[in-house]
Amino acid sequence: MEDGEGSKRAKLDRFVTKTKRSRLEEPSTSNDNVNIGRPTNDIVQEEQVQGIHSQLQIEVNVNTIEADPGLRLPISVLAKTSKELETIRRAYLQKGPCQPRLHTFPQSTLYGQERRFSADWYNEFGSWLEYSESKDEVFCLCCYLFKVGDSAKGGGDKFVGEGYKNWHKKKSLRTHEGNHDSVHHHCYMACQD
Repeated sequence: MEDGEGSKRAKLDRFVTKTKRSRLEEPSTSNDNVNIGRPTNDIVQEEQVQGIHSQLQIEVNVNTIEADPGLRLPISVLAKTSKELETIRRAYLQKGPCQPRLHTFPQSTLYGQERRFSADWYNEFGSWLEYSESKDEVFCLCCYLFKVGDSAKGGGDKFVGEGYKNWHKKKSLRTHEGNHDSVHHHCYMACQD
């Protein structure tokens, strides 16, 4: 494994644990009066009903997933199967958007004026807006979790992977939200399901 790929895997392994849960032992062909082949717990019984020989269970620790959106790996790297994707999405939705409120937001000089992110924006865009302390940029939790493809609408990848920092253009956050047919709106609705 290359160094970059190895560090991605190490980040992933910090919060995703894969455990193999096997089904039943194979039934005995002898005449012994031993309960081999009977379910030993509910998980095994459920797997038997479904005819599954083994099942990969994904467990995500909500407290150890990367909160800072500027440090997160793309969700496509974290999840390789639809089951992993669903589990990781649920963990992020359970945790909620990264919204540091007591942080002193750094100033940037934009067009000759000092500007900075305002925590008041959480009140206006709170259900999806995330702030990255590491990058001093904002991101969209809904689009991170559910955006498919590379659409340029609503800021393209700005609110998912790159981050947005034009503090003098708050209206761009509204543009990102778009209307009922926007990419963001579809992602937002997926978060509500």
